[in-house]
Amino acid sequence: MNKFKVFLAGKKITLVVIDPADTKAVEKVMSFRNDPKLGCFIGRNFPFTAQRTVEDITGKDKVFLGIALGDEIIGFITLRRINLINGTGKLTVFLGEGNHRKGIGSEAVTLILWYAFNTLNLRKVNADVFAFNERSLRCFEKLGFRRQGVLEKEYFVDGQYHDDILLRIFKEEWLDYNATLD
Repeated sequence: MNKFKVFLAGKKITLVVIDPADTKAVEKVMSFRNDPKLGCFIGRNFPFTAQRTVEDITGKDKVFLGIALGDEIIGFITLRRINLINGTGKLTVFLGEGNHRKGIGSEAVTLILWYAFNTLNLRKVNADVFAFNERSLRCFEKLGFRRQGVLEKEYFVDGQYHDDILLRIFKEEWLDYNATLD
């Protein structure tokens, strides 16, 4: 039984609403962001406090959801910079240690894309990934995202500058891709 409010349900996971008053859930999200092994994947340069985490969860023009496996939050996914006039948004997904290569990230992205294209009626979703994050690049490209550019030496992480790979998927591409899965 899931103790969180389910927003979208998949086969393995659910995307759940993070209540800013739920200190344990906020602390879990904060722990992902402050984890020295994992924070490099989201460009964490400053510590995330509880206040900063709540501000991010409740920010405008975004949907911030926990990725839950049963009663445990194992990551988060955000659709931010939602612009209903332009029909665009930017996707970020993050999984905690030990939850990779299980199809969880792909399922979370598929669920949020379904929501973005079928509920919000967005026409395009963008994402960006550090060049060293090969797992995320494979995940996005496997789901139909295409590279649209590179911001060279854009982010300073662990003492080095790294390229930022820009990705995008249009609604019609996603619909075509999913039709091939049926």
